[in-house]
Amino acid sequence: MRPSLLILVAAAVAHGLAADGVAQTGSMHHIRLGYDEGLVSPVNRPDAKVAFELWARMVVARTRGAQRLDVIPYKGVAAMLEDIRTKQLDLVAMSPVDCLWSDKHYHLTPALAFDSGGEASDIYVLLVRRDAGISEVAELRDKSLLTLPGERGRISGLWLDVLLMRGGLPEGAAYLRAVTASPNASRAAMSVFFRQADACIATKAAFDAIGELNPQLKRQLRPLVSSPRLLSMIVCLTENADESDREGILENALNMHRSPEGRQVLALLKTEKVVAAQARDLEPLESLVKEHDQRRAQLAARSG
Repeated sequence: MRPSLLILVAAAVAHGLAADGVAQTGSMHHIRLGYDEGLVSPVNRPDAKVAFELWARMVVARTRGAQRLDVIPYKGVAAMLEDIRTKQLDLVAMSPVDCLWSDKHYHLTPALAFDSGGEASDIYVLLVRRDAGISEVAELRDKSLLTLPGERGRISGLWLDVLLMRGGLPEGAAYLRAVTASPNASRAAMSVFFRQADACIATKAAFDAIGELNPQLKRQLRPLVSSPRLLSMIVCLTENADESDREGILENALNMHRSPEGRQVLALLKTEKVVAAQARDLEPLESLVKEHDQRRAQLAARSG
């Protein structure tokens, strides 16, 4: 996003908060939000930091008068977990894969996710050309595949690996000729459309949106297989989060899309609204991760 537009959105948010009377004097309540930079692609990380800061400022600003807010990016989950352990963070935006393990050890409470077609999770589709002669996943051998950037690429890659290993085949990186991250779903789909790649992975919501803008592309590409709904990002409350803040944080986040400045900030985060997330939303991903690990171990045992 252009820096000038980020500045305009930041100014609009600051004006909106001041107009609501949240720029107060008095004792400052300190809230800390940490997020894993790996959630977004490297090229989008500067914008993501600004967007997370604006989002967090709106979420916490009205919880208990004037707030002091720190938004901390982490290069990987290890340092974040250490700060959770030492009670340095109140909220964390992290990979749901990391959350599955961390929740058992750090007592995180899943709370929020970004909307994807009215849900807290994504359906992934593996797209090929209708005339490519590919009718099943096994026929991707020595083909080129474009994946999504960031955490969606990681999670959809686990799903593809499981699809292959269910047939006794190697994981994607070993079975396909090339697996490359594309900047976004639209560019990946266009590459398959113009035969620059054999297949790509996109979210169903993105493919539907692309199809509305380009009906010809929608007619030429088809989903070879679809995934169950899988979370790609989750915001959790830590044990350190003040009980009196929790209700306000959740209420502000869930209603952010109702204000013009809130919608502007959410647009920076590539979503229309924030939705509630619960532990059960992690269950399909947990099943996928367990199956991935089990099948990888079985393949290693056979090859050994």
